[in-house]
Amino acid sequence: MNVNPGELNKKIEIVLIKKEKSNAGFQQNKEEKVIRKPYAKVTRTSIKEALRDGSEMAVAKCRFLIRYADVPITNKMFVKYNGLYYHIEYVNDYEDSHEYIEIMTGTGVPDGSF
Repeated sequence: MNVNPGELNKKIEIVLIKKEKSNAGFQQNKEEKVIRKPYAKVTRTSIKEALRDGSEMAVAKCRFLIRYADVPITNKMFVKYNGLYYHIEYVNDYEDSHEYIEIMTGTGVPDGSF
């Protein structure tokens, strides 16, 4: 495994956002619960990768690599990083080693925009 632990240098939060319906029937954010506050290596999809994968150019992907923990992370959660919220699309036990977790997300959005 070629992971340099020193590259896990960005503080992120894994959050679960509970929603409820307002009196008018619209979904609104009720509560933000922090699940974990790990350090991560953050990488973004390059244009070359997006073209190769046939992805839309406006839909940039972001990858967060964190240390493994037994706290479950699901696609109902968000990664909060640098003032933006990234919806978790995929969680992977990196190389099935129980050492690192790879989290793939969509494009980051400001609070309340999801």
